[in-house]
Amino acid sequence: MVQIGDGKGDAEGRAYFTKDNGEIVGRPYVRRRAIAAMNRFRRWHSIDDHPLPALPPTWARWAVIGAAASVSVLALILFLRAAQAQEVGDRPDPRSAPGAVDPRVTPDNIDETICARTRPSWSRSVRPPEEYTRDLKRRDLAAMGRRDMRDFELDHLIPISVGGNPTDPRNLWLEHWDGEWGAHRKDRLELRLFHLVCHHQVGLREAQSDIAGDWVAAWAKYCPTEETCPAYRERGR
Repeated sequence: MVQIGDGKGDAEGRAYFTKDNGEIVGRPYVRRRAIAAMNRFRRWHSIDDHPLPALPPTWARWAVIGAAASVSVLALILFLRAAQAQEVGDRPDPRSAPGAVDPRVTPDNIDETICARTRPSWSRSVRPPEEYTRDLKRRDLAAMGRRDMRDFELDHLIPISVGGNPTDPRNLWLEHWDGEWGAHRKDRLELRLFHLVCHHQVGLREAQSDIAGDWVAAWAKYCPTEETCPAYRERGR
């Protein structure tokens, strides 16, 4: 234990720090300065002078709990969006892309709209500008933390060729180009539905409902064999 010297000093009143055995250690200090320093040290380490801080009021505690809960919810949302990004391609999320029809196309005027033999075709004449779809595609990819634009098509769930809305975001969704159920396969189904509707073999609303509800199931319904829905080139549409 280190303590203030008991009488050890010199004629000028300087004192020394000493151990219990009386051995003098440290440099000399003026007695009153040494005592003041030791008293400050003792007060600092006194629990009475430094009690534990009081708990914050109830509202503050609930505020901290609420902030922690908000962070947890945000982390969960980001996790789910990341998981969703890995599953993009087969079917759209019906909450964000349920499909939307073009009000200009009705069952009574298909021969004058989507089925009219004009140049350009109906689909080409009402298709949104590339800048619109590119910006929307980039925004959707960024929301899911993806940048690989070439791997995805911003597809119309209900194709324009069967009366789908060309610009409504509810009718646009990100779809993988490749894979068993990628955009190339869906394009073949769209062409099949276009021919069936325009030959009055399938009603417009039925075709729209089937492809919007579950286009994979619609493939099984309208394309029982690969030959029924052959591949085609966009240029010939």
